[in-house]
Amino acid sequence: MDMVSTMQPTPSAKAPALTRFTTFARSALTGGAATLADLTVIAFATGVLHASPKAANVPALLVGAVVQFFGNKHFAFRARGGDLRRQAALFVAAEAVALVLNAALYHGVASAFPLVPATAVLARAITTNLVFLLWSYPVWKRVFAAPGPRLTA
Repeated sequence: MDMVSTMQPTPSAKAPALTRFTTFARSALTGGAATLADLTVIAFATGVLHASPKAANVPALLVGAVVQFFGNKHFAFRARGGDLRRQAALFVAAEAVALVLNAALYHGVASAFPLVPATAVLARAITTNLVFLLWSYPVWKRVFAAPGPRLTA
C-alpha cells in the first residue's frame, strides 16, 4: 500500500462529516425560513390588518418558533420518531435559554461598544449566530435525536 492511499480518509469517515454538515445546513435553512415566516407575519399584521407593531410581535415570534420546531424536527434532523410533546417541551426550554443568552450577549456587546443602527444590526446578527452555533444547534441535535432502544425488564 502506498503513502497516498493510506493518508486519504476512508469513505466511511467522509460520510459522517458530510451528514453532519448537511444536517447543519438544513438547520440553518430552517432558521432562515423561520425568520421569513416571522417577518411575513409582521408585514401582514401591520400592513394588511393595520395592527400595531407591538401587537404583531408575539404572533410573529410564535409563527417563527413553530416553523423552527417543525422544520428542525422534520427537515433538518429528520426525526421521524420520538415523543412530540417531550421534544416540544425540550425545544421550548432550549429556546428560553437561547433567549436569555441572546439578550445577555447582545447587552454585553452593546455595553462594551458604542453602537449605531448599522453596527447594532451587525452585533445582533453576530450574537444570535454565536448562540445558534454554541447553544441552540447542539441542544437541538439532542432534542431531535433518534430515540435509543428501550430496555425492558
